Amino acid sequence: IEHSNVVFKGGKKINPILDIKVKYELPQVIIYINIGGYANRPKLEFTSQPPMPKKDIMSYLLLGVSTSSLSEGEGSLSREAELFILNQAARDFAYDLDLDKVFIKDDGTGEGYAIEAGKKIGKKNMVIIESSKQGNSFILEHDINRNIKVRVGQHQKEHPSQSVDIYFRKRFK
Repeated sequence: IEHSNVVFKGGKKINPILDIKVKYELPQVIIYINIGGYANRPKLEFTSQPPMPKKDIMSYLLLGVSTSSLSEGEGSLSREAELFILNQAARDFAYDLDLDKVFIKDDGTGEGYAIEAGKKIGKKNMVIIESSKQGNSFILEHDINRNIKVRVGQHQKEHPSQSVDIYFRKRFK
């Protein structure tokens, strides 16, 4: 950590303002991470010397190699690592656009990606638009409780369809 400030404003909710600068040195590159904004919704900014795209910076931070080195590696590991890096960038994109969700996933073909973008409507509902080469989907997601979600979707793809999906999730501590 090169420099840091955490400012508490003294309100009822504890949500300090962050101003933190981190320097991470690797043999080939120096990466700078600036953490700003409020603690409950921090804004991360990544830069490097020499300058490079964010996906390469994330790749160096997470895996110690560039994305071009990843593409020479094993196919499935490379694809999973690429998705992980893309989703880290998608989090910042969601923040910039004031969306509650931006998620990138495999489109099911193994060759392309599907992007989900969502915005909460109230505490328990989210409207999601999913887009891929195959077409678009419009989804309404409702949280029944902490463990159960219901998704109702209209899919405008090669074969238009509708769906109702129930998701059960249990978290163990």
